Amino acid sequence: MKNPKKILLPLAGALCLSATLSSALAAAFPVTLHNLTPSQREALRGQGQVGTAYLSQNNETGTNGSLCAPFTAQAASAVFVLTTAPGAENYNVQLYQGMPGEGKAASDYTVSPVNGGVCFTGLEPGKTYYMKISSSTLRSSGCTVTYELLNDLHWAADGQ
Repeated sequence: MKNPKKILLPLAGALCLSATLSSALAAAFPVTLHNLTPSQREALRGQGQVGTAYLSQNNETGTNGSLCAPFTAQAASAVFVLTTAPGAENYNVQLYQGMPGEGKAASDYTVSPVNGGVCFTGLEPGKTYYMKISSSTLRSSGCTVTYELLNDLHWAADGQ
């Protein structure tokens, strides 16, 4: 290799740019998310409101999917769990702020196992939110799922 600087400098620059863009994108959402540990999920089991929704087979980036679980935030945190999803191993979920179908993304998306949960923190009490869900592991074009939403959670900084 004649001049490693000609290769390494652009590569280092690209890596720095990538890290900067990733940080900027992460900071672009006002709400952060946390996938629940099994013990956290178990501690919250059965405490939320139960509903049903349609889970569609969509892309893993969470940009497509079905809208569900509209709610008005009662606290700065909420937990969402897809408790049953016949034929799916996991699901994509992303939080939106606004009226269903008219809102804008309020969090990044995450992938959670079915019956695993996601805690969203940084909600503004009194504001309307909803979820967009999909699954890339669904073995059919879609199914009816059951979810649990715990909307009045006062989540400690350590997630307990």
